[in-house]
Amino acid sequence: MYNGSQPNKSDIVATSEFCKKLYGEQVPKYTALLLNEKKRILEKYPDKYLERELSNFENKIISLMPMALCDSTLIDLGIKAPDSLLAGLGMVTYHISPHDDIVDQPPNNNNAMAALLYAGNIVLLEGIESLLKNGHEKVMPSMLAAVRENHFRQQKIVDILWQKRRPTSDEYQIGIKHIISFTMIGITTALAYADKQNLEKEAWSFSEDYGLALQYFDDMSEIDEDQRNGYWSLPKIRASEKGIEGFEKDRETKNLLISELKDLAKEKVNHGKTCMKDFNAVQSNLSRLGKIINEFSY
Repeated sequence: MYNGSQPNKSDIVATSEFCKKLYGEQVPKYTALLLNEKKRILEKYPDKYLERELSNFENKIISLMPMALCDSTLIDLGIKAPDSLLAGLGMVTYHISPHDDIVDQPPNNNNAMAALLYAGNIVLLEGIESLLKNGHEKVMPSMLAAVRENHFRQQKIVDILWQKRRPTSDEYQIGIKHIISFTMIGITTALAYADKQNLEKEAWSFSEDYGLALQYFDDMSEIDEDQRNGYWSLPKIRASEKGIEGFEKDRETKNLLISELKDLAKEKVNHGKTCMKDFNAVQSNLSRLGKIINEFSY
């Protein structure tokens, strides 16, 4: 979890370094596309608060992940993804990040709050306009449907995981379903572009495995930060259900909780290999995530 435009040092999943490990040599291409869009947007809307909020725009996994999954899916379908499609997609998904920050850890300064809100909205609308101008109308229904589903699930996070009461492990699984629809945004965009919507069901199954494996890794890597912020991550919920208090001070208990979460993540990675089996580039993304999970140690 992170606040504003700068990720917390412990927020591994939010860093550009993590994105490079996860999506390989294509990441510089995606960041370059987003950097060009950022320059264009800031020239169009000059404002110091907006500039500060967009300072790390081109390195956000919230934009890079959908771009990478869209690109990989189209590669497997024998189609080269247009830069305009990838850039527009990255802009559309960016707004999820500042909106999440407003709910999660809102800044005290009104200017900073406004910059979070309006930066997200401006970039979203610029992305939609860019997609339409570049003739990508046919991807919009599928793309925006997945975005709307993500927003609906984000609301569930607030209701289930950000309240004072302790949720159950089952409630946690409901609360994190947003990551499934978020993972699907890039894939469904590619399928719509390629007129392959008949593959949507299989793609949703893959998105569930990939997304949940990523979420479990996020909980593993942010175990201390989530505890400090009072966020009900799965390790904290499981510790509470077992009557374990203050686990953040007990390295042995913490490693046990992380090991349990790692097993869950590995299970999702292994099942994901049975979905979209003929999509080699997409599966490569899953394999890299699996490698990162296997190599993680606290």
